[in-house]
Amino acid sequence: MRFSPARFTPTTSVFAGQRCGGVRLDIVDRAALRAVSVGIEIAVALRDLYPVDWDRKNFVQLLANDAAFGRLQRGDTAPAIIASWQTDVEAFETRRAKYLLY
Repeated sequence: MRFSPARFTPTTSVFAGQRCGGVRLDIVDRAALRAVSVGIEIAVALRDLYPVDWDRKNFVQLLANDAAFGRLQRGDTAPAIIASWQTDVEAFETRRAKYLLY
């Protein structure tokens, strides 16, 4: 991923018509991208940079994992959160292997 600063003016939302700053995300190697891990890294950065301003109550729905969200809320690091589900990922990959056709 490549991250670069971006300026834009939204046409909707509470910031409609206001010049805003943000981050542009460009995928440079799709095969290497681990999107969920990137999302966790971004969430941890937002939590740490904006502990009061970032409203994360809806993030649990996007993440769809109460345990990982709890770790985020507790202040765990991104690597610790990501590592917490590796056993489940490995078990899933083992189960699905017999169903892969190619």
